[in-house]
Amino acid sequence: MTRRTVRPLGTLTVIAPLGSPGRRPRLEKTIRAAADHGFNVSYWGWRRASQEDIGEHLAAISSRRAILSGGSYGSTLGRLLYPVWTIAVFFRVLITRPRYVYALGLETAAGVWLASLFTGTKYVFDDADRLLLLFNFPRWFGFLVER
Repeated sequence: MTRRTVRPLGTLTVIAPLGSPGRRPRLEKTIRAAADHGFNVSYWGWRRASQEDIGEHLAAISSRRAILSGGSYGSTLGRLLYPVWTIAVFFRVLITRPRYVYALGLETAAGVWLASLFTGTKYVFDDADRLLLLFNFPRWFGFLVER
């Protein structure tokens, strides 16, 4: 299969609360598709364990950064750090002002959305967990999240 030549479209910043994006097939495919369609891909993740690589083995990622470390998966500390993750994402987007962002999960998208009000960042919110279908939230909350 030959790879077509595409004109660079700029940088797509992929932000996810994961330390190894290659372990989530849909996320890895999204990163590869973005690179194949002309984006330089920057990955910002949450490294919860020291062995997580922040996507070092994925050739499609041109730069990577752990914006939060610690709080292993499934631990009480890990669950308590989700608000810290949202705040870290907000400040990182506010400071660096990426043009395009792919935000995985509500906890990521909330920080990106708030920062985008000040930066003009364009983003895609990927709700892989379908949060609104998992819990019986009030209608107003569902409406707010969807907007």
